[in-house]
Amino acid sequence: MKFLYAPWRMAYIRKFSEKSSECFLCKASKDQRDDVNLVVHRGNRCFVILNRYPYNNGHIMVAPYKHTGKISDLDDGELMEMMQLLKLSIEVLEKEYRPDGFNVGLNLGRAAGAGLEDHL
Repeated sequence: MKFLYAPWRMAYIRKFSEKSSECFLCKASKDQRDDVNLVVHRGNRCFVILNRYPYNNGHIMVAPYKHTGKISDLDDGELMEMMQLLKLSIEVLEKEYRPDGFNVGLNLGRAAGAGLEDHL
């Protein structure tokens, strides 16, 4: 494959023209309709959500309930739970998809590729 093409992501691109007063992660964290919001697990401080516009299968996000784009704003409990939920997510994905590997990363700030720079 020469190019990665995901035509379903056009809906994501079009959403940039829509203005919203609250980020989608904050909305999903407060709304208990997990099936609608694609929330697959809730912890005490963080939650796991599927990417609505994924490049590939198994694209998940682990996000804190706290609205922040800076790791330094998270307390030790939030950081610990993020890593614990990442570990749990990898275990589930390994069992379900049996991939050869994983890409795990953080896009911190718009220059780093964050589509939503104000919420980890």
